[in-house]
Amino acid sequence: MVVAIDGVIDQKMDALWTLESQIESFWAAFDFETVIPVPANSELRRERRAQFSARFRARAAQTANRFRAHLKAGEGTP
Repeated sequence: MVVAIDGVIDQKMDALWTLESQIESFWAAFDFETVIPVPANSELRRERRAQFSARFRARAAQTANRFRAHLKAGEGTP
């Protein structure tokens, strides 16, 4: 099943951002072994969030492009 997330992508990113352990490991280093702490400094936090958002959007776009024909056909829509 293929479901477009365009309307909720920001909501998904906000939800993931609240799970700081996810941001510190997988989204920072692309694994769960390396931990790169989210900075406490507000400017550096904004930068990290921008990096996370860019990576998340790129990953979602890559997935959407992989299944573009199914999305255009309306498969997976209620």
